[in-house]
Amino acid sequence: MGETIEQIEAHIRQTRDDLVANLNELERKLKSAVDWRKHYQNHPFRFLAAAAAAGLLLSLISGRPRAPASRRSDTTQFR
Repeated sequence: MGETIEQIEAHIRQTRDDLVANLNELERKLKSAVDWRKHYQNHPFRFLAAAAAAGLLLSLISGRPRAPASRRSDTTQFR
């Protein structure tokens, strides 16, 4: 055992400080990566294109409702 208790404690403190610094940096990067306002400021036309595509998709999905199957079979009887 070449290390003293004080050296081991100093090493533990330094490791803990390094971990805290790494976690803080990771948190900062994560917040930056998911900040939609920052992405919107950098790429407003991409957001507008995505909004237009979403609107088109919703209009296609919720467009004119189709008649139920029972109603469609009723209309074919009168021909």
